[in-house]
Amino acid sequence: AVNANGAVATFGSGYGYNYGIGGGGDSSSVSAFLKSGVTAIYSTLNAFAAMNASSSVATWGNMGNGGDSSSVSAFLKSGVTVIYSTYYAFAAMNASGAVATWGASSSGGDSSSVSGFLKSGVTAIYSTTYAFAEWGVHTRTVFITYLSKARLDFPSRLIKLNQKCKWSKAIATV
Repeated sequence: AVNANGAVATFGSGYGYNYGIGGGGDSSSVSAFLKSGVTAIYSTLNAFAAMNASSSVATWGNMGNGGDSSSVSAFLKSGVTVIYSTYYAFAAMNASGAVATWGASSSGGDSSSVSGFLKSGVTAIYSTTYAFAEWGVHTRTVFITYLSKARLDFPSRLIKLNQKCKWSKAIATV
C-alpha cells in the first residue's frame, strides 16, 4: 500500500512459494527507502521493486526472483524510467534506453547473451511469464532474452509495431 506521501506499508507472508524464502511481505531490509517518495511499485510472483521520485529503485522479497538486485545496484541508483517484470525477474530501463535485468535467469533475469543490444536505444520492453522481448530503435530488431523449452514465436502485437521492418529472431533453446 502506498499513501499520498509515497510511504509504503507491506504486509502478508514473508515466505514465498519458491523454497519458502521471501514472499515480499517483509520489507524491513529497505524500510528507509519506503518511508516516503515512492512513485511506483512493480512485482514478480514473490518480490517487489519500488521506484522513488529520484528514479532510484529498491527491491525486496524472494532473493532469486528479483528481491536481490545487488548485481545491478549501480544501474538502479538513479535514472530508471520504467520497470517490467516476468514471473520471476525484472527489467529496468533508463532514459537512454539502457536495460538491466535481474532475478531468475530462467525467466529473463540473465540478459548477458544480448548485453550489447541492451546498452542503449531500447525503446520498448514486452514480457510474458518467462521472457522479455526488447525493441531497439537502432537496429529495429527484437531480441528475446529467454525462451522457454517450447518454441516461442513473436507476439502479434510486436509484429504490428511496424509491418515494414525486416524481423530478425534471436532464438535460444534450452
